Amino acid sequence: MATDTEMEKTQDELGSDDLTSVFGTEDVRPHDEGLRLKNDFLPWHRPVKQLVRKEQWAALAVRLVKDSKLSKLRYLTLPGADMFDVRVIAETCAQEGCKVEYLGFDSSRSGERGVDQLAAATANAAQRDTAESVLRQTGLVTDSSITLNDFLEDIAVSGSQACAILRNFGHFDIVNIDACDHLAVEPVGERPGLFSAVKEVFSHQRGRHSPWLLYVTTRVSPDRLGGPKEEFVDAIKRNLDLPTDVFRNAFAEAMGVSADDVEDVVSDGWAIHDDRLLKLFSIGLGKYLLQLAHGHYGDPAKVELASCYCYRVHEGSADMLALAFRITPTAKRIAQPTIGGGVLNLPLLEPVLAARVANKVVKLVDLDRELAEQPDLAEGALAATLKLLEVANYNLDEYREWLEKNERPTPTSVVRSAVTPLSIVDG
Repeated sequence: MATDTEMEKTQDELGSDDLTSVFGTEDVRPHDEGLRLKNDFLPWHRPVKQLVRKEQWAALAVRLVKDSKLSKLRYLTLPGADMFDVRVIAETCAQEGCKVEYLGFDSSRSGERGVDQLAAATANAAQRDTAESVLRQTGLVTDSSITLNDFLEDIAVSGSQACAILRNFGHFDIVNIDACDHLAVEPVGERPGLFSAVKEVFSHQRGRHSPWLLYVTTRVSPDRLGGPKEEFVDAIKRNLDLPTDVFRNAFAEAMGVSADDVEDVVSDGWAIHDDRLLKLFSIGLGKYLLQLAHGHYGDPAKVELASCYCYRVHEGSADMLALAFRITPTAKRIAQPTIGGGVLNLPLLEPVLAARVANKVVKLVDLDRELAEQPDLAEGALAATLKLLEVANYNLDEYREWLEKNERPTPTSVVRSAVTPLSIVDG
């Protein structure tokens, strides 16, 4: 296994790798020259998202492939119509002789929509079918890979098709919950929330004997914090109440307060939209995952925060978190009951691991700032994004125009001077 220091290079050496090395030189185009080029650009088409794909998702994936000597990487994903995450991860893993076998969930293909939305979903399905076909032609993914017309949340519904297929698919090496929305938002109606899917994933992965990765990308906003926030608060308070101060001190440092003031932060820090909210959310989620892992006494696991990024999508301040957790199964334990019954005591290791999560959150990386301060990094991210868009049949000239109007962190000079991606890749 790689050391913690080696795993942290993904974040600590951000920008040191050649972004374009992710991509092969084969020009695989899913369209003929007469087909209309697409121009429906969305937030995940921005170069900042490519940093997440490459520096977090692909970098950690290839490290897992090397450490575990995988020839096939089993991947749970919410791929989007373009399937950019699958392509980037698959091309990176292919350099290590590893194919990707994925199970995707695409709620946009569900029929539970109005007429206009259904038409859009149909077009989206056709777009994805083309992208999947191209991926199979390249040999990057297995023929057994599949995308379901289901919400990921449906895996939390007993007896659902999504639940049954998940069970039959087996354990995953990587689970990528790229929500692009609020993980903690309260669901409408009877459908489970996305946070329920996180719990179900952990339950599904029980019994796995080798390390696996969980990627969580989510918007964070004070007005969209529902039931999961209360679970985060409870998980944090449980460690603050322990006799040891190891977590309290690490949490205080991460939040920039004294150890005596941490209770106030836990109670009131969710209302202000700034970096403190993002750090509080990250620690809360990490602490909650640790609680889930240690709650499985028969199948315990160690949860570590491998990298944490933030960037802007809809707000003036960072409103999107990209977190990567490494879950390592540990030796089975036999639960020792407390005297007189009652709640089982938390092992000493749990608050120590929680403190490590807090220590990692101190290094939260603002990707927009990295792009603004490192023109070479911005140019590389843009070049890689252009390559993805070209393969997916997007109009690159219109993309540059869109980016100039909508991309705050990328300097306009970088957008205007960007050459075609193929010349960068081939050169």
